[in-house]
Amino acid sequence: MKKIMFLCGFLLMISSQSYGATLWCKGKVLNLYVSAGSGLFVKPDWGDWKFLCNLNGSSGGIESQTCNSWLSIAEISMAADKNLIIKLEGVTGTCEEQADNSAFPKPAYLQLIK
Repeated sequence: MKKIMFLCGFLLMISSQSYGATLWCKGKVLNLYVSAGSGLFVKPDWGDWKFLCNLNGSSGGIESQTCNSWLSIAEISMAADKNLIIKLEGVTGTCEEQADNSAFPKPAYLQLIK
């Protein structure tokens, strides 16, 4: 019985580490830019520059139409001083601990909120 309990606990620990958590990173967009390669980058108040997507082609499963919508959302967030939520799935750590620039995890969505 102890072996079964140990095995169940071990498998639970491994499965939770490999799938990661869902984060909703909320904050203001302090700055944004589009690179010469059409990459959309934002600088949220909770971290450094984050690569979100590519405006001219699919990037990590995010289509250019979605990326163009995200650009509009980020621009509105910055211009109107509204909060933005970037949802990340399958990650570990906090929003502040996520990698910067091109190593930033692929967002599941962007949401503009009051």
